[in-house]
Amino acid sequence: MTAVVKATAGPGAELDQVAIPEPTGKDVLIEVAASSICGTDVHIFDWNDWARRHIHPPRVFGHEMSGRIVATGPDVRELTPGTFVAAETHVVDHTCRQCQRGLYHLCENVRVLGVDRDGSFARYVLLPAWNCWRNAPGLTPEIAALQEPFGNAVHAATAGPLKDNAVAIFGLGPIGLCAVGIARAEGAAAVYAVEPNPYRRELAQRMGATAVFAPSTTTVAEIRKINGGVGVDVVLEMSGHPVAIEQGLQSLHSGGWMSLLGIGDQPVTLDLNELVVTKGVTIYGIFGRRIWDTWERTSTYLSTGKVDVSPLITHRFPLDDFQEAMAQMKSGRSGKVVLLPNG
Repeated sequence: MTAVVKATAGPGAELDQVAIPEPTGKDVLIEVAASSICGTDVHIFDWNDWARRHIHPPRVFGHEMSGRIVATGPDVRELTPGTFVAAETHVVDHTCRQCQRGLYHLCENVRVLGVDRDGSFARYVLLPAWNCWRNAPGLTPEIAALQEPFGNAVHAATAGPLKDNAVAIFGLGPIGLCAVGIARAEGAAAVYAVEPNPYRRELAQRMGATAVFAPSTTTVAEIRKINGGVGVDVVLEMSGHPVAIEQGLQSLHSGGWMSLLGIGDQPVTLDLNELVVTKGVTIYGIFGRRIWDTWERTSTYLSTGKVDVSPLITHRFPLDDFQEAMAQMKSGRSGKVVLLPNG
């Protein structure tokens, strides 16, 4: 089958022919219907420091996906061929201390689809049956694939109360853009979005942002001014950039809360006394999705139309045009770029 392979330890990737995996034990074989490109995939393609530490070529990458089961291992009972599923991409061991507590997203021995095992930029992908989410009726393959990153936004945005609160979102990649829609759906009083990319600021407006800002030294003052002279109640930090994290905390009103989801490329130094302790701020570190609570919330948002993510799916390419799709993703003029293995 055709797949996008990180063949060597260096920049780039290539289309290649690889064997179709065979399901054994509790695994299922899924024919991929749609697989979208994530920032992590860009890191793997570019071969940044994170990729050098985590990827061991050759590796088929890609992880945000949906598709139909075509075969099952002999120990699979609950799923049958033809079932339309999406992938929970964190393959856990079920035995570590965190798994035993039900905190599967924090598994101490997690293996990530497209990172530690072959992923979804291919015609077929192998996945444990336990990691398959049965999609709600009516979801398109592209939106079903988007549930994985949308779930990250759900986890971050619902860590605390949103209703009637003013929310500032720093970083408008696809997850930040999803968070705009979630905050609106939950009845936020206002949603302010901060992002250097004008294309994505426009997408944020389409998702319902009250106002958008290009980051600058006056960002905090601008947010306070438009918010009646006071700080916001909630900050969702999706970029990992040190300046955005500091400005987010500066924007928070005393007693507010903040989710940190973005992972940056460098350490962050902050005055915790001034920005956190004496303001009584609550900070949540967000990783992945709570399995399966976040998936249930995600499915409800998308299947009922409570949040419409269709404006975020801006480009579709056949799998064979992967290089063009990646170039579009890296151009900065895209939302979600989706690969369609069947053309």
